[in-house]
Parts: sequence; structure tokens; C-alpha cells
Amino acid sequence: MHLRDSMIAQFLMLIMQSLDVDECKAEDKGGCTQTCENLPGLYKCSCLPGYVLDDDKKTCIGKT
Repeated sequence: MHLRDSMIAQFLMLIMQSLDVDECKAEDKGGCTQTCENLPGLYKCSCLPGYVLDDDKKTCIGKT
């Protein structure tokens, strides 16, 4: 990668980070029922020990 390309990539990353919405700071934590992790451009729900993430990728249900 050329220096110019690297600089452009860094610049675009800075722009994306400044435009990124932190869904986890919303009152509903992005719809996550337990834990919400904000990532650049997206977010990820996870569960506490003893729970698993349901098919909707937002709801935690007890392990059976």
C-alpha cells in the first residue's frame, strides 16, 4: 500500500468513527437484553454467564 493510500484509509476511518452511532448508549441498548458492545459501524449483543443469545441476536435466554 502506498503512503497516500494509507493516509486516505486513515482519513476515511476517522470520518466513519465520527459518524458512528453508539446504539449501546440508547435507552434500549440497541435492543440487547443484557450486554451491548459498540463497534465501529455496528454493535453486538452478548449475554451474561448462564444465558445464551437467541436467534434474534439480541435476546438472552437461560441455558437449558
